Amino acid sequence: MDDNVINLKSDAQSKEDHLGFDQYIETLNEMIRSKKFRTPFCIGIYGRWGSGKTTFMELMAQKLQEDHTKPRIIPVRFNPWRYTREEHLIIPFLKTIEQTITSYIDKGKIGKRKIGKNFWINSESLREL
Repeated sequence: MDDNVINLKSDAQSKEDHLGFDQYIETLNEMIRSKKFRTPFCIGIYGRWGSGKTTFMELMAQKLQEDHTKPRIIPVRFNPWRYTREEHLIIPFLKTIEQTITSYIDKGKIGKRKIGKNFWINSESLREL
């Protein structure tokens, strides 16, 4: 082995499960889709750098998107650390939700009327901010 070779680790997410996340993703998917499941809920994902947090979230989003049961679940990726200077974090959070849903509508994955008029009334208010 060459002593001059630098060992670099990638922080790129994987689209395949090489870390044994399938069982957790299946369990969460079943829990979220259960008619007995009560919302709201929050899931925290913790781990060291490179331990697979982003891969887990990507695989979970894939799983939720591939199941087309009703009601449709739309995974929203929000990175709060991008808004550390934002006084009111709720504004970029709601805008991210709006952009994600709008993207689904634009791609024809869902229809606007299926979202509900209250969201669109509220999203119009957000555009003014």
